[in-house]
Amino acid sequence: MKSSVKSSYIHNVFNDVQFETSAAHFSQFPKVELPEIAIVGRSNAGKSSVLNCIFNRKKLAFTAKEPGKTRLLNFFSVRLNGEATARVVDLPGYGYAKVDKSLKKNWERTLLEFMLTRRMLVASLMIIDCRRPLMDIDKIMLDILLKKKIPYHVLLNKSDKLNNNEKITTLKECKKALEQKDSKFKTNGSCSLFSASKRAGLEELQFKLIEWLIR
Repeated sequence: MKSSVKSSYIHNVFNDVQFETSAAHFSQFPKVELPEIAIVGRSNAGKSSVLNCIFNRKKLAFTAKEPGKTRLLNFFSVRLNGEATARVVDLPGYGYAKVDKSLKKNWERTLLEFMLTRRMLVASLMIIDCRRPLMDIDKIMLDILLKKKIPYHVLLNKSDKLNNNEKITTLKECKKALEQKDSKFKTNGSCSLFSASKRAGLEELQFKLIEWLIR
């Protein structure tokens, strides 16, 4: 799709999004088949803030300073001309240990079940705090994406916390680490800097989402 066409499409695609449902386990997932993008990442990486930024909404997704607040899978329908055409699914943050062990185990089970069995999943957006990129738990999630052959984009969020030299170095090192992890990284994935608070990197990210959803 040409850049000019994408630009005109962005307003329509990201202008109408609605909360659909929350789910604690597989039986509660929406049954109507639509292409879905999973939003994954460590707790407190800023997933909800990124989601709000993408759709230019202040309270589409709940944000909190305390990690581990997103405890359900939240499904949002992306609508075009009043009709649902796709979904974005905000998954519970992983890697936060200061919650009840049984609850944490249930989160992990539901998250894995979604990633491994969801037929409508077309891609995944992995959100990472750019100051702590690609930890071991992120690499475990990448293993799942690679096993299921799910295209992915690693979003280095909170880039406003870095100076220009640090941004360049962080992006370069992250891409190098991804190439070491995934020998076909340039085909399977991509990576970019982002700041939800400054809306930096927003258009590039929206173009990536459109590439996944509009085939």
